[in-house]
Amino acid sequence: MLAPLLEETLFRGFLLTSLTKIMPTWAAVIASSAAFGIAHLSIRDLPVLFALGCWLGAIYCRSRNLLTPILVHGAWNSTVLSLLFWLTANGVDIEKLIKEGGF
Repeated sequence: MLAPLLEETLFRGFLLTSLTKIMPTWAAVIASSAAFGIAHLSIRDLPVLFALGCWLGAIYCRSRNLLTPILVHGAWNSTVLSLLFWLTANGVDIEKLIKEGGF
């Protein structure tokens, strides 16, 4: 619950907003999305996190309202956690699935 609030405040509210003052908006979205992905310290998840960052950045630029990407980020995290809980409850070994490349 706290991660979307803190991460969106940092990456969209501060970093993206600051970068748009020194570069075109599209470049600021890409740069802040790269920082967002790298900050999660997971090479495996970097492409998805970068894409998520671009989506959240575009949402913020279009809405000019930080609450919008916070809510989308929260929905994303909730969906991922729900899926993981559901898989685990149905006997799926998540670690094995990840190691086999099926997730």
